[in-house]
Amino acid sequence: MAAAILRNMIAQKGLKDLFLIDSAGTEALFEMPSDENTVDVCQKHGIDISAHRGQQVTHAMVHDASLILCMAEPHRRIIRGIFPQWERKILLLKEFGLEKPPADASVSDPTGGAKRKYEKCFQELEAEITRILPLLEEMARWEKNRPS
Repeated sequence: MAAAILRNMIAQKGLKDLFLIDSAGTEALFEMPSDENTVDVCQKHGIDISAHRGQQVTHAMVHDASLILCMAEPHRRIIRGIFPQWERKILLLKEFGLEKPPADASVSDPTGGAKRKYEKCFQELEAEITRILPLLEEMARWEKNRPS
């Protein structure tokens, strides 16, 4: 959901050429579509994720990424454990760009819950992505203009 929200915001701002956004999980079922509630909630907000398929995070993804934003602490812990050499670029979404992160910086996973939990998750992700988008834009512009 987070990647879809970010892609949508970037497209609306005409910034697609600055970003490469991917989505992967630590326990994702390969090639599985998003669950029905996720698809429905995103569709309600004008975002079509019907083509999305799950994938596991890979060495190449972590190596090539400038930044990896995890939704929850267990995900970050797993990814940092597998790829400790890139620990500094593996952060929680809700702590990115903050001097003092919130006490609970994890986004609640709505999987298996009622549709209202998915909607609440969408709202939480949308608010955080809106907050960090200017930081991401600045970071992307800097990297694009960085001498090789």
